[in-house]
Amino acid sequence: MLIAMNNKNERIAICAYPIKDLIQLKKEKWTCPSCKEPVFMKVGTAKQPHFSHYRQGKCQTFSEGETPEHLAGKQLLAQWFELQQIPYQLEASLSTIQQRPDILIYEKKQPIAIEFQCSPLSANKMQERTQGYLKNGYAVIWIVGKKLTPINKLSSLQRQFISYQKKVGFYLFSLDIEQQKIVRYSQIVTNFNERISHQTIQTTFPLTGSKHQSFQNLMMPSQKVPIKKDEFTIKNIKQQQKKLSKALYYGNKQHLIVQEKLYMQHLHALYLPVEAYFPLADSPIIRTPAYYWHSLLLLRLFHLGAGHLLELKELKKWWQKKVLAAEIQYYPLPLIQRKPFVSLERYLHFLQQLGVIKAEKKDEYRVTEKIQWLFTQ
Repeated sequence: MLIAMNNKNERIAICAYPIKDLIQLKKEKWTCPSCKEPVFMKVGTAKQPHFSHYRQGKCQTFSEGETPEHLAGKQLLAQWFELQQIPYQLEASLSTIQQRPDILIYEKKQPIAIEFQCSPLSANKMQERTQGYLKNGYAVIWIVGKKLTPINKLSSLQRQFISYQKKVGFYLFSLDIEQQKIVRYSQIVTNFNERISHQTIQTTFPLTGSKHQSFQNLMMPSQKVPIKKDEFTIKNIKQQQKKLSKALYYGNKQHLIVQEKLYMQHLHALYLPVEAYFPLADSPIIRTPAYYWHSLLLLRLFHLGAGHLLELKELKKWWQKKVLAAEIQYYPLPLIQRKPFVSLERYLHFLQQLGVIKAEKKDEYRVTEKIQWLFTQ
């Protein structure tokens, strides 16, 4: 922790003092602003100066302990906000909700809790903290450290830190304390087996020096971040079918359940229309495999028949019914309160490109051709 109370009951930020002054201040008595228990100052060269509880302390706020990365990250973020003259408070004690964000800032009078998460924590704990902020009028931004930064695959915990904004799609933030920068991973989409697609875009935001980026640029980009296109080729379709075949052969539970559902409709997961296997990448908030819900939509178009006119609002109602029936399932993500129809709209756009449907007036589509199905007996 970087904040403690002195014997005058003043909040003191340890990062505001040079080492030579801290050596003198170390002799004073300090208490934790949250639990009011005694703490002591640690001053050395191997680790950033900070306050620490005694071993017998029972403080819930700092029960996880702090890594050097976490301490340095909090200070780096505080300096960044100060550089922009954004009002902030390090380790603000929010007594009404018994939470203590790493940094609390005020942007246009809106209190925003900034949480820099370096160590693994349970999804339930993360959701509990997030709901604690949101229910009490605080916006919340989670930033992950090195261990939690996604590389090739999106873990169940990393998924919890995903947010959504129309201009950048699904995104999350990572803080690199060595390079002193925030990386925004935007337009996040996942491929088969939850691997992060090459379509995901990384944007760097320096926090120091003359080229530092503003908080506003980070949160509200002036331009929409473009989506990288995935190639629709027979080779890619065969690769997708091969991976699916392997998953079914080795008894992947999720895909076996989907296969059972398809079998009830006289279909097989490996013999769906080619349009069902694309795009390869899908929204990271949908648990249901893309090829399955693609098939559900294609089946609807098949039964409606060529020439039928349908509206986007009708398709959204269809989607919501499938969600209520648990045929399309979302991951429970605390930072995304309202589930967007991004995947549905993206797939409709893809079907337009293939000529399966044609856009008529705004938000209206006409089925232009029959989908080719192979039904089992």
